[in-house]
Amino acid sequence: MSARLILQKLVAVLVGLVSGALFGAALFGIPTYMDTSSGFLGTGRSWTPLAVLAGSICGGITGIVIGVIVAIVGARKFYGALAGFVVGLCVAVYLRANAGNDWEILIVAFGSIPLSAIVGLLSATVSGLLRPKRQSVTDESTTENIPKPTVFGL
Repeated sequence: MSARLILQKLVAVLVGLVSGALFGAALFGIPTYMDTSSGFLGTGRSWTPLAVLAGSICGGITGIVIGVIVAIVGARKFYGALAGFVVGLCVAVYLRANAGNDWEILIVAFGSIPLSAIVGLLSATVSGLLRPKRQSVTDESTTENIPKPTVFGL
């Protein structure tokens, strides 16, 4: 395994980790920040830093899973987004099964599907930049005997 291939796979996992952590922090933090309820432990808004921390941990774990899938398969953009979509769908099904009717958990559950697809797309795109380009055959010895294509004999 070449050093470039190892670097490509590490970049896929790292991009999945970072983007998943950022999206997870936003997905957990925004509903908590918008919460106007108050309890004996204070307002819901005061729990935002903890929600952001929990979201970045959960999103980072999900991003690592997506990055590992993209790295192992060597996925291009479409299949990276598809892998992220499938992982996000699994997260949404799990959260929906355990959520009840809590709207904040439902926002996280259904928001994880498109955000996970974006994480897969980002991971595949950035790691694809390190993929070696295909070599085109431009050697004159191989092209001199090949007739040029013509349209209707012109």
